[in-house]
Amino acid sequence: MEGQYYGTKTTAELKEILRSRKLRVSGKKAELVKRLMFDDVHNIRDEPEVEFHMVVPEYSTYKDLHADQTIPAVTMEKLQDFLSACYTHFNPKVVDLYKGRYIQYVRTAVHENLVYVTSSVWAEMKKTVSYKVDVSLTKDGVVSESQCECAAGQGPAAHCKHVITVLFALVAFCKDGELLTDLTCTQVLQTFHQSKAHKGSPLKLKNFHEATGKESGHKLYDPRTNAVNKDKIRKRHRDVIINWPEKPSRLRVMQVFLPVKQKTSQTCSDAALSTSKP
Repeated sequence: MEGQYYGTKTTAELKEILRSRKLRVSGKKAELVKRLMFDDVHNIRDEPEVEFHMVVPEYSTYKDLHADQTIPAVTMEKLQDFLSACYTHFNPKVVDLYKGRYIQYVRTAVHENLVYVTSSVWAEMKKTVSYKVDVSLTKDGVVSESQCECAAGQGPAAHCKHVITVLFALVAFCKDGELLTDLTCTQVLQTFHQSKAHKGSPLKLKNFHEATGKESGHKLYDPRTNAVNKDKIRKRHRDVIINWPEKPSRLRVMQVFLPVKQKTSQTCSDAALSTSKP
């Protein structure tokens, strides 16, 4: 039947079908028909799955969750029942995410006998990316639907770590009346006077002239200009060290100077004695 169907098509129509399937369009009409029939047998195309999206109230109807607000009692037992229905278990990492203030905010809204909770949770490995989480609860505190923007948060029964973190936050709120969320810039002490951590790497000596723009034939680069009399400075520095009021041998810098030769020292002593005689 398929061959007869393709046989009623013109060559131009067959090529259009081949292009839509990203197949070759070269050859005679009989070859095009065989190519389409082969593709029908070996490549079964299913209808694409429609992505689930929760029907949520208008964003303007949501209000921030605070201590004076009441929500359905969400308990740890109900959270465990939800995870059991999803054939998974409670991950202790969720507690670290909650205590680490990975939740940015939690807002609630009531619509058609359901309580809708929307939140935003930072990504665990990269705290510059956040995922939006939506959860609907019945009046008994049972999870009706849930979804998340992350790759594992496909609804209507999403149970990724971001959704579980929000549900665990609701459990903690119903139990203690407190909710740990991410601190804003006005809630922490200023740190502009503290030095920032160095994130660079040490500069290799062979690349030093590239960074400074100055080339030197020596391995030890001397930043002093050529106009400075380096020999004179070195001699003056040596004289200051040797003529130091205290014992110069205690100074470690003396190790860079060569010791005085014994013969030269004796000659200087004889010359000093001869000049002292009348």
